[in-house]
Amino acid sequence: MFQNMASKPTPTRLYLGRALHTASTVLMVLLLLLAAKGFNITRGRLRQNSAVRLTAFMCMYIVTCLCLFIYEQQVNTGDKKIAECLKQVLSKYVPVHQFIGILLFNQYSV
Repeated sequence: MFQNMASKPTPTRLYLGRALHTASTVLMVLLLLLAAKGFNITRGRLRQNSAVRLTAFMCMYIVTCLCLFIYEQQVNTGDKKIAECLKQVLSKYVPVHQFIGILLFNQYSV
């Protein structure tokens, strides 16, 4: 009965699994940032400044994750032209994104 389920995974299942993994990572980062800001632990609201920072950071983080996800799919399928283009863009974007995240959530930032 279960012999079919143990077979080699299809590309659709692999794609779905990677998409769900990426979505769960984004959600986990959001929940960790909300907990770090004290939302729903010590208070039920975020300051407007914190909410704007969190929204901006999560938008950038989602774009980064989507680009990395697309890059991974292009590398796995063998489309080298798109993969090289994304590699050049991401090699510059990811360190900048990390630096912006440090600035946004540093407790001593203005």
